[in-house]
This record gives sequence, C-alpha cells and structure tokens, in this order.
Amino acid sequence: MRGAADVAAIIVIVPLAFGAVLVFVMFGRQGVAAEGVTQAAAVAARAASLERSAAAAQGAAHAAAVATLAAAGTSCTGGPSVSVSATTWDAGGVVDVTVTCHISGIASIGAADRTVSGSARSTIDSYRGYDR
Repeated sequence: MRGAADVAAIIVIVPLAFGAVLVFVMFGRQGVAAEGVTQAAAVAARAASLERSAAAAQGAAHAAAVATLAAAGTSCTGGPSVSVSATTWDAGGVVDVTVTCHISGIASIGAADRTVSGSARSTIDSYRGYDR
C-alpha cells in the first residue's frame, strides 16, 4: 500500500514542480527582456542625441537599439520598433526614444506573448553643428 501512495504522490508533485519552474523561467525571461529594452532605449537616446540631423538620429538610434538588444541576448519577434522624437532639433534640445519589443511566450505552458517598451531621454549635444 505504501508504494502505491508514493507513486501517486510523485505523479502529482513532479508535474506541478516542473510547471512552477517553467513559470519562473517565463517571468525571468520577460523581466530580463524588459530591462534590456529599457537599456536599449537609453543607449539609443544617447546615440540619437549625438547626430547632426533628425534623419541620422533615427538611423543611429535604431542601430544602437538593435546592437544593445543583441548584446544582451534579447530577441524581439520581428525586430525592435524604435521611435525617435524631439521638440526642436537644436543644441540643448531633448530627444525622446521609445523602444518596443514583442517577446514570445513559452508555448509549452500556454504563456501568452508580451510586448515590452522602454523610453529614455537625452539632451542634444550642445557642442556640435546641426543640419536642419
């Protein structure tokens, strides 16, 4: 009798423990991705603020975000979306960058996909000339 109860307990406990581990992995992955996206936004904002034109800033911000996410090991489904805006493109102005990344869930436990965003601001370099 004792052996049957032990087997029944193992049949119930092992899958529950495995499921709990998968949930922790999913939350950990999404937390790391959210932090990576915020870091990518900060790096992208700084890269954009060093450029001489708004068009060059968009390209620099996108390249910086992609490189930062790749270095962090964060993969975005379809690549990251990078939005750059500035109130005025003058020395001392402020560049706002938002990076959005679509993170896939862990399908084996039915976790849904999640979209994470990070935003950062950087002051436009006041010692450079700018094209308008």
